[in-house]
Amino acid sequence: MVGAEVAGLPGWWPWLVAAVIVIVLAVVASRSGARRDPDDRLDEADEREIDEMFALVDAEADAPVPSGPLCATVERLIARSVPLRDVRPAARASVGRLVFADSTVLLIGQLTVDTIALARAVVAGPVVVASYEPDDRGVRLVLRWRSGSAEIRVVGFDQPD
Repeated sequence: MVGAEVAGLPGWWPWLVAAVIVIVLAVVASRSGARRDPDDRLDEADEREIDEMFALVDAEADAPVPSGPLCATVERLIARSVPLRDVRPAARASVGRLVFADSTVLLIGQLTVDTIALARAVVAGPVVVASYEPDDRGVRLVLRWRSGSAEIRVVGFDQPD
């Protein structure tokens, strides 16, 4: 028999040793440390501090926060001076796509007069992201080219074609 007897001991002895160890650990754990009374409560100062912390967390959760990855992508576009290659319509009406040379595709929230000027500028020469500013509805980009600039609101990412 495999494992039934080790050094002449019957096969049930490891289970007996394990049971004794579990019982000893349970007794030691029950005797160690002070037990807390279930009615024991925090003092008022601690409760106020915890309430204030939760209020701050709630305020942060309710505050509009721009997407971290979106800002990081825009920073990379600025740092590398990645040119804009195309302005295209998206699947939804009044939503556009900015397609950059590194295959980054960003969705713009509204097609405006600046979007039309931007589309013309892309054909004429290089257009790059000059700056950005996060706001409550996305990220506002300032795109510059030789003879002008446009401000466009980016609302998220899209997949390259």
